[in-house]
Amino acid sequence: MKARVSMNRKVLLLIISGIFSAASVFMGLWFMGVVSFADCDFEKDGQADEKQLADESDYWEIIYGGMKIMPKIEAKVATVSRYGCVNIRITDDYLIQIQIEDNIPQDFWNIKDKRMEELKEDGYRIELEPEQVKKGKNDYIRYIVSLEDNADDKDTSIQRVYSEVFYMKAGQDRRFLVVAVYDGIDMESLDAEKQNEIYQETFDKVEQILGDAEPTDKPDDSAGTVWMSDELNESNGLEKEYLSHDFLYDKEGNILIGYNVPEKCYLSGKENLDKISYKHYFEEEEEIYITTDVNSYAWSNAEESAKRHAAAGFSKIINEGSIKVGDETFYYYTYSVMKSSKKQKKYIYYFEAYADLEDGEMYSISAFANDNKKAMDVEFYKDFMEITRY
Repeated sequence: MKARVSMNRKVLLLIISGIFSAASVFMGLWFMGVVSFADCDFEKDGQADEKQLADESDYWEIIYGGMKIMPKIEAKVATVSRYGCVNIRITDDYLIQIQIEDNIPQDFWNIKDKRMEELKEDGYRIELEPEQVKKGKNDYIRYIVSLEDNADDKDTSIQRVYSEVFYMKAGQDRRFLVVAVYDGIDMESLDAEKQNEIYQETFDKVEQILGDAEPTDKPDDSAGTVWMSDELNESNGLEKEYLSHDFLYDKEGNILIGYNVPEKCYLSGKENLDKISYKHYFEEEEEIYITTDVNSYAWSNAEESAKRHAAAGFSKIINEGSIKVGDETFYYYTYSVMKSSKKQKKYIYYFEAYADLEDGEMYSISAFANDNKKAMDVEFYKDFMEITRY
């Protein structure tokens, strides 16, 4: 089944570690992106452009940097990051990130030696020296590096993260810079034959993503746009599971926290049956999508995270503050974005809240709803805020 753009497929991915884990930083491309709808244009300050709703088609159409990209692959999710790149998650094994640079691919050879030396000085190990390779009808420059992952807050046992780097022509005088970050697979533990098999498979995917990219006069998709496969936010045939209480777990399966769940709120997606650190819910009466998550943030705390308004991007903050529930203090903010087409204008309302736990860990609640301001009511989330630490 080919991935399709879906009007009703919206998932809060900003804080979901299963989609974007902060495993490593590579060449300024490893970013978390704000997530929003893919099918229409959003203007953060309420003055939305009148952009026609996208028709459902066999392939996603991503407009980025004046280029039209139509990935001919089955992917989980793609986003336009507010940091200026496109993130595409095909599998849990790796993330593909794309930027456009104002140089042609061949310019790389003029700085190749200097670039490799800089990478080594930064701690990278060269796994494959730069090479010129043809794939399909396109010429690529490709190399592979790895970097030891010493982050204290990493949520995997991977000790060294590998990255496969590509340069490819983007129009007449620019180039795509593509980095496939193997953040979900321990490449170091694999033999050379298996590594090469994975590299070639990823290379094939990159060609399927960019092979038919072409210049376009269409306006770029705004930062925060998301495309996702139909099955990502479906229950995968599972019956609705209502719980009065639920838990989040660490990577060893130990309970981190427990919390109450509202009466008409059910688990959404089969991953919620696993002992993991995030859960998705759907409150069917108010039609609000909710994500709970525990993650490590050594560089921040709950109050600072709320004040940064990171999820809102350039949206106007509607409300912000703090609330104490039991022994826990939550810092929150709310905002909205306009969904616009030639036929209609609607709003999506968002809620973000954070509470500090122990050892740099943070509990967060993210939610949104279409045309329902109830999603911004902090009182609505008190059940999720009544937590028990373990």
